[in-house]
Amino acid sequence: MINNRTALTILCALAIPASMAFAHAHTHIGRNQDQTWDGGDDNKLWFFSVPGTPGFPNWGDPLELIYQESGPLAGKYACEYLYCWHSGHPEHGNWQLGGTDAGTTPDWRIAIERVAFDEGFSMAEYDTFTPVLTSDGSTYEFPKIFMDTKYNENGELGAWGFHHHQWFIAEADGPGETFDATFKAIDFGTTGFAPSDEYTISFVTVPEPTTMGLLGLGGLALIRRRRK
Repeated sequence: MINNRTALTILCALAIPASMAFAHAHTHIGRNQDQTWDGGDDNKLWFFSVPGTPGFPNWGDPLELIYQESGPLAGKYACEYLYCWHSGHPEHGNWQLGGTDAGTTPDWRIAIERVAFDEGFSMAEYDTFTPVLTSDGSTYEFPKIFMDTKYNENGELGAWGFHHHQWFIAEADGPGETFDATFKAIDFGTTGFAPSDEYTISFVTVPEPTTMGLLGLGGLALIRRRRK
């Protein structure tokens, strides 16, 4: 027999996918992957994953694309979890791009290059929804900013970097469709950091929130029937 507390737990579990607004995560770009400043990768760019999981380049399961019922992306699926690019600034100082003086802009100019997107997949600016990376081989350069709260290559606070938001979007017929997007990080500056290896992020469309809500209601009805 299912008691009220168990019923509420089950209902909440069913309803979570319909209402959860994930905190956004970052895809980081840095250099010196092996953390030794004298190795062959000191000047090679690399991607790594969300905060706390620097296991390059594996994301594991595909990230969810959520159906958008209203707004500028209405009728499309968008990733509500990952929409941020960020330079790497760990306290140990070994992945930073370089730049400690707020008054001296570093020479690096980091950009991402679109290698290949699956058909139906696209990207857009977070605030304006302006399309970006509209064809294979197109690039997008990140604006540089000085951040007082980020660590530089000396392990001290105060570093140059970038922090930029963009949408990952897909047009799909329904849930269960998968999309891959492959990128490279490149340097347009005089620093001439070598391009990163190709980096693929995978996505999957999930049921519409209204569908998940109906599943929750159906679960509640099932619980009620079992209690009679």
